[in-house]
Amino acid sequence: MVTTLSRSGAPLLPLGQFRFEQVGSQPIGAGGLGVVHRIRIIESNWTAMVVGTEWAAKTLNNKWAAHPQIRMRFEREIQALKQMDHPNIITFHGENLPEYSRFYIMPVFEQTLRKYIAGGGLRGQWREIAQLGASLAEALDYAHAKGFIHRDFKPDN
Repeated sequence: MVTTLSRSGAPLLPLGQFRFEQVGSQPIGAGGLGVVHRIRIIESNWTAMVVGTEWAAKTLNNKWAAHPQIRMRFEREIQALKQMDHPNIITFHGENLPEYSRFYIMPVFEQTLRKYIAGGGLRGQWREIAQLGASLAEALDYAHAKGFIHRDFKPDN
């Protein structure tokens, strides 16, 4: 049997798969259950994951990764995101293979609402504040109509 190797010397990736590396040692986000790291695509056999592009990968933090109920909750989050298609809800772009620690891929967002508010970006902008509130309400309404309840609604999310 002949195995075709990629430029890195690893076996050629099956269609729809990609390899990545973590960018930096610090997470770009963290919450009570999860942690988000920036990743860079280093090899890809999927047109949606272009080599050199950067994404965010969310995993459970070390405290909760082995907890069965929390793993099930994280799995529900992944399944819910796969069903969402709304401009104000994070988009799901991929997930890991079953034999690895569970994670999913989403776009990187440099600016959170918390950072925007802290930077004074909304000070005195009542119309913009109202529009942001309406956009958030529309996103929650969309998720609720699909049967999903956001359990960690905050400016960082």
